[in-house]
This record gives sequence, C-alpha cells and structure tokens, in this order.
Amino acid sequence: MKKIYFAIAAFIIIYEVNAQTWQWLNPLPQGYPLFDIEFDAGNNAYTVGDYNTVLKSVDGGLTWSPLSTGTMNLWSSLSITDAGTIFLAGMGGKILKSTDGGNNWTMLPTGTSTWILAIDFPDELTGYALDGTGNIFKTIDGGTSWNNQTPALNVSLNAMYFLNADTGFISGDVGVIYKTTNGGNNWTPLNSGTNVFLNSIFFTDDNTGYVAGYGGTIIKTTNAGDSWTSLNSGTTEEFYSIHFTSVNKGYVCGRGFTILQTNNGGVNWSPVNQILPAPDDEPLMSMNFANANLGLAVGYWGTIFRTDDGSNWSAVSSGPVNTLWSIQFLNSNTGYVAGRNGMIMKTSDAGDTWTEQNSGVSSWLFDIDCHSLTSAVAVGEGGKIIKTNNGGSDWNIINSGTNADLWTVFFTTTDTGFAGGNNGLILKTYDGGATWSQKPTGIQAIIYDIYFPTTDIGYAVGEAGKILKTDNRGETWSLVYSGGNQDLLSVFFINTDIGFAVGDLFDHILKTTDGGISWTQVSTPAQNTAFSVIFTSQDTGYMACIGFILKTTDGGLTWSYMENQIFGNYYSACFTDPDHVYFCGEGGTITKYSTGGSVDIKPVNLGFSCIKIYPNATNNQFILEIPDNSTESELEIFDLKGRTLLRMQLKVQKTLVDVSTFAPGIYLVHFRNGNIDKTLKLIKK
Repeated sequence: MKKIYFAIAAFIIIYEVNAQTWQWLNPLPQGYPLFDIEFDAGNNAYTVGDYNTVLKSVDGGLTWSPLSTGTMNLWSSLSITDAGTIFLAGMGGKILKSTDGGNNWTMLPTGTSTWILAIDFPDELTGYALDGTGNIFKTIDGGTSWNNQTPALNVSLNAMYFLNADTGFISGDVGVIYKTTNGGNNWTPLNSGTNVFLNSIFFTDDNTGYVAGYGGTIIKTTNAGDSWTSLNSGTTEEFYSIHFTSVNKGYVCGRGFTILQTNNGGVNWSPVNQILPAPDDEPLMSMNFANANLGLAVGYWGTIFRTDDGSNWSAVSSGPVNTLWSIQFLNSNTGYVAGRNGMIMKTSDAGDTWTEQNSGVSSWLFDIDCHSLTSAVAVGEGGKIIKTNNGGSDWNIINSGTNADLWTVFFTTTDTGFAGGNNGLILKTYDGGATWSQKPTGIQAIIYDIYFPTTDIGYAVGEAGKILKTDNRGETWSLVYSGGNQDLLSVFFINTDIGFAVGDLFDHILKTTDGGISWTQVSTPAQNTAFSVIFTSQDTGYMACIGFILKTTDGGLTWSYMENQIFGNYYSACFTDPDHVYFCGEGGTITKYSTGGSVDIKPVNLGFSCIKIYPNATNNQFILEIPDNSTESELEIFDLKGRTLLRMQLKVQKTLVDVSTFAPGIYLVHFRNGNIDKTLKLIKK
C-alpha cells in the first residue's frame, strides 16, 4: 500500500524548507463532513462541519473559501440573523460570533462544556442553544451572556426551530416534540404520533410546520403543533433536514444522499434529479434555500449539492468519495489510487486533478503498484489481480490461481513482484505480473503487507503479529516474529537493518535494527490502528492512522501528531521526494503534505558551500563535488522505496561514483557531514 517507483525526470532539484503546507486533492473543496448550511440576507452561503471547517460562498454556492475561526472544533450548527450576524455552535459548549461576514470571530461564554447540537437566533439579541442532553441555553443580549433554561426532559434532543423570540419547538429521540410560547420558560410536550428520532423542524407560517426523522418519517401540523399528521414519503431512509420555500413546495434530505421534493404541501413526495450516488449510504445533513429556486444541501465527505430550480441538483463538490486503500506515484506528477468497488484513479499533474479509470472489476482493490512508465498491477478481494500495460488506459484481469483476498502487491523489479493475502498466501511473478505462482510460507495467517529493502531480502507482515522474512528473492519464507493477537498491517525498511512494522498495536509500533532478527516496541501517542508507515529519509517517517498522521524526525525513536494536519481515516501513504508526501483513505480522501521551499535547477548554497553532482542525468557514473572543508563525509544513495543501494565515505573533494548497475529512474543522494544533512536527486538514464 505504500510503494513508489519513479520514471525519468528532467532536473536535479534541491529543496530548502521554508514552510509546511497541507492540500486537499480529493474530494474538493474539502472532505470533512458538513453538518449545517445557512444563507444570509445577501445570499452569501455558509456551511460548517468537523475539524473547524467553516466555508463561505459569495456566488450562490458555486465556489467556496475557508474561513479561519482561530480555534479547532467540530461545528454542528449555525444561525444567521437578518442583520448578518453569524453564530456557530459545536463541541465543548463553544459558540462563536462574527459581525463582519466571518472575517473575525469572538468566543462567547456559554457556561457549559456539553456539545451544542443546534443554535437559533430569531432576532438579533435573542438566541437559543440546545445540547444533546436536553439542556437549553438562552441569551437576550446577542450572546454576551447565556442562561440555562433546562426543562429537565431527560431525553436526547437535537433539533430546534423558533418562529419568534417567544415561540419555538424542539425535537429529538422517541418522537418527542416540545413547544414554548414564553421564551423557553416553560415547555409543553406535543403528541407527534411517532416514536422515531426526529431530526429537523421547519414552519412555513405560525400554524403550519413539518418535522422529519428516521424511517422516512415526515409529520405535519396545521394548528401550531396541537396535532400532527403522518405523511407518506415513500421511503424508509433516515431524514436529517427539511425545508420549505413556499406553502406548498418543500424538500427533505437524508441518508444515501437522498433528496425528495413536494409540490403540494407534503401530500406527495418524489426524488429530485441528482448526480452522485452516496458511498456506504452516507447522509446529507442539512439543506437551505436562498429563495424559491437557489438551494444547497451538504453532508458527509464535504459533499455539496446545488439547485437553481429545486428539481435538478448537481454536485458542486467534486471527486469520487469511494474509500481508497492504496496510493502510489510513478514520478513527481503521475500517480494512482485504488479502492472500493474497483475504483482506480490516475493523476498526471501531481494530484491537482484525478481521472477515474475503467478497472473492469467491481471488487474492492486493496493495493496498487506501479513498476514502469506503462505497467501497474492492482490486487483485491476474491484473489483479483488486474494489470495495465499502457499507463492505465486499459486494465486486464489476470489469473491469480486463488480466490483468497489479496491485500498487498510489491514489485522489486519491472519483472519480479509479490502479492500477499489470506491463509498465509504469497504469490510471485517473474514476468511483470502476467503469471503468478505460490511460494511456501508455513503459516495460515493473513498477509497484509510485503516490503523488500533489496531485491534479495524481503519481509511480510500480517495477522496475529506475524512477520516473515526471505533472503532468497522470495523463493522461501521463514517466521521471524509472532506477536500475539494484534494484526500488523504495514512494514517498511529504511535500509537492510532498520525496519518498522505497524498495525493494531495502538500505543506502540515495532522496530528492528538487526534485519528482523529481533523486534522492540517503540511508544507512540496513537491509540488507533496504523495502516501505513513510510520513511522519506533515515530520520523522517510518517504513519497513516485512523484519524490522523504521526511523524518522526529522529529515525523512529519518537513520534508526534503533525501540526495543522488534515485529519482523516488514512489507509495508505507514499512520497515522490522527501518534501512531498501523499495520503489516501476513507471517503475518497487524498491529501498532500509539502514541507515547502523553493525549487532550483542549478547548484544551491547549502549554508557552508556548494555540493555539485555532474553530469546529471547520467548513464553510468557521476562526480560528487563537495567543499574542501567537508572531507570525512558520508554518502548514501537510496531508491524511492527507501532502500539503501550504496554507502561510502568521502575523503576527497571530488569523488567518482559508479551507478552503472542502477536501473533507470530517480534516486536520492544523501550527503551528511556533521550537522549538515542534505538530499539531492540523481537521474539515471
């Protein structure tokens, strides 16, 4: 899931780190769940969600820009007054206020640390906030102070709608609906006629209102809530939001990206025309309209739908949201991802855009490996192996000889590759993936990952902490470690001696410094499963986990959460050079981490003098020229899988380095002298 090969590039490039940036590559504009959406009086749209996501659109939802609130939080609800004052509410009892269109925010003292699920300001001064335990908070001074008006309902509540400063409704679990007519001082229970969770309330006037919830439930009142009538939605989907643009015309949205409409006050409901199916039955969480025609709906994986007429909806957000299990780059621009339901996508511009490819299969693909400019192999459930010989334009199904799920594929050369899967299965190919044969492993545990630091020496990790090793190019395998009941999902070696294995170990990982003979535990702050580990140099490594990314800068001795990272459930990681790392995972997430810096194609001053490599590109040899005060330095050359191919001491200013046995591609030349530690790219033609 983490292997990288590179084709020929054009220049020697040196990166000098100036900044660190994260970039969403898929889906766009971002992939965090969105929970609420509102329009202001000027038809500017705002939406909020997880991980401090606050987005603004000034063109009716066609394009979106992030707003910075200065705090990290999950925002579950927002309310905008007629005067344009914006209130956000979310976890930790936090409420933010902005009076300038979201440019600046003020934290308001709520006096609670409970999760606020809904907020509503019927006027500029009066506002209500509802938490999940039934507490209701009220302000009469625009949020400066809040009072708890807990009605002691002892039931989960999550929806609220106020007609004015005094009259409002709340709803929640087991079909409860309460009404107040005196500003929340007293609440009267209403008979909803249902016992499902009611998630959304909307009134078209003082008397006529609608409530939507689980099981396709929509109920209606025409007498201000005194009685309710069940409407037939024609579905059993869970509804999360309901909105009417007139007395008769309304919409409801929910799980499976469902959007229904009615033109007769809820008597009949029908699906709208929409594009983009939902993965894994994920929901749309909120919808709102600026006027009778312009509407927006938001939900999981950053999904944003837009309509100009109410009947036809299209996705403003772009990119598939299928779970992605594997990412790999062929060179600095060209890469592949593979995942759910046969999903394969390719990029030719360093991830800025991705194009879906026809894999020819609908089974899940768990790993992909590119091993030349034209060839790639993907493996997946049911023993599926597919191969392309033309850069992904066509994919052909290959006979694997097994029905066992295949979780990993790794090529050591353009011809030699390995696949691992259930029942201790390891397959080997000698002809670039056209044919495969089984190799003995002696175990029945699932093989989740395979990695070769050299063409001869390889490792396989898997179920119940099993680690296998081969030193004869994968012809035979021996068990070198068995760690109990915790599965190992990824393995990576910096060189022939130092390697790491991660998986369901939660608060630690495994490290070896003797080529797998012995393994020791290294503590990490993670409490979740780690699916992928890679190293971009001897010191710098990354771990893709459920929920976050961990990083080490001391060769794996210590690990920490990355600052300002894009959070997500990550399953795979790869890198194109030490300064550009890619991750993929749940919900179609593809992110890119860049350490920053400028790009130069001439020798660069490294702070103490210049290092030169010439000729570059080279056929067989190159000269490494170092400053005359830098003798007794060390040179290492890695391929882009992190394997050490050459190590030597430099004792003269100019050294002739022989790379005639290297395959064509890009290599990392690592120079170290005292506190100086620089990596350059070498091109082998």
